[in-house]
Amino acid sequence: MDKKSLKPLKTFKNNSVATIIVAAGSSRRMAGVDKLLLKIGNCPVILYSVAAFEEIERVSEIVIVASKNNFEEIKSLISARESKKPLTVVLGGETRAQSVINGINALESDCQYVAVHDGARPLVHKDDIEGVFSLAEKTGAAILAAKVKDTVKVVKNNLIIDTPDRKFLYNAQTPQVFKLSAYRKLILANPHIDNITDDASLFEANGFEVSIFEGRADNIKITEKHDLYYIEGKLKV
Repeated sequence: MDKKSLKPLKTFKNNSVATIIVAAGSSRRMAGVDKLLLKIGNCPVILYSVAAFEEIERVSEIVIVASKNNFEEIKSLISARESKKPLTVVLGGETRAQSVINGINALESDCQYVAVHDGARPLVHKDDIEGVFSLAEKTGAAILAAKVKDTVKVVKNNLIIDTPDRKFLYNAQTPQVFKLSAYRKLILANPHIDNITDDASLFEANGFEVSIFEGRADNIKITEKHDLYYIEGKLKV
């Protein structure tokens, strides 16, 4: 990733947060069904995620990063929507990291912070979003996470080699929120970041402290069909 890959932004001010919603996954564990476009109560999953951030006052804009397969349909959904926030749909990359970079490069507002959220997490709660935003404002980097409830085993060659203390274990969720200036610097300094599994990993690997805001366990990501059944039960009224 060279410097030409990032456009200049206006001078940052106040505590506004630009939000990038990643909707460019392959859905390969959903047997090819695009989980972002599946309807729950006549509303596509992606729009539940968008609506959650539209309700947050300090969100300055929302950029949705779509795949080649769902770009036109998501763009059509957004075009037909009356939104409280500026909405943009851009094309994702080959990896999650590249998709987030494309989202960052599409930002227009002079925000100080950027939040990255999985489009397939439609159950995210408003107060959890507000909480992680406020924590990031204090620390510079924060993510939503939920405590691990089950005992976790570390396994190698089908044998248990460790049982870590679960009181130290959390499931990482989204949104993950960072100072935008820091994120842009890390992109330029780390051109080969395609293997990161979440945005916090990039910050951790470069010596940044990332804080945890404990959120609800039901903020799950739709990965397999049984996840969809759970979320349908939560969203249908």
